[in-house]
Amino acid sequence: MPIQSLNRKAKTSWETKPDKFFLVAAASAPLINSFRIALALQTIPRTSGHFSKRPVPWWNAACTKAVKEKRAAFSRLRRHRGDPQCLEAFRRCRARVRRVLKEAQRASWKAHVSSINVRTPLTDVFNKVRRIAGKYFAPSPPVLLSAGQTVADPRTVANLFAEHFANVSRRHPAAPGARLWA
Repeated sequence: MPIQSLNRKAKTSWETKPDKFFLVAAASAPLINSFRIALALQTIPRTSGHFSKRPVPWWNAACTKAVKEKRAAFSRLRRHRGDPQCLEAFRRCRARVRRVLKEAQRASWKAHVSSINVRTPLTDVFNKVRRIAGKYFAPSPPVLLSAGQTVADPRTVANLFAEHFANVSRRHPAAPGARLWA
């Protein structure tokens, strides 16, 4: 079979029915997108949105800018390993970051110390000291009183909240199309 006849068949299939192809593609696009999103939500791990370490109160915009510049200088140093100018620039940025962070810590400490007076409770003083040091303790899970019993187990507390909100949703649906729980 000659090559021209093969090319003609390929051209005719596209040229005769392009509208039908695009109509089918346009109609199935929302279905495909919803399937892809559902699949991604099931398979791609997501972060909790909580910091693993609580940010310290002395961190400011200058600290962020200095660290960003240091990282950029380190990237340039990695790209140009043997360049002494890049090495010197990185060392200067690293020294600047150390200086900026120490100054921010010092200013925060001075502000904390100047805020203490005779009437300041010791708990506030030591809570501020812990925050400045970067120590953070997660708050304890809520303790509920349900049917005369104290519930502290996180799983049980979560189930009680879910049950409460399900009952509220059943009685007063948020929208006319809201799904009622069976």
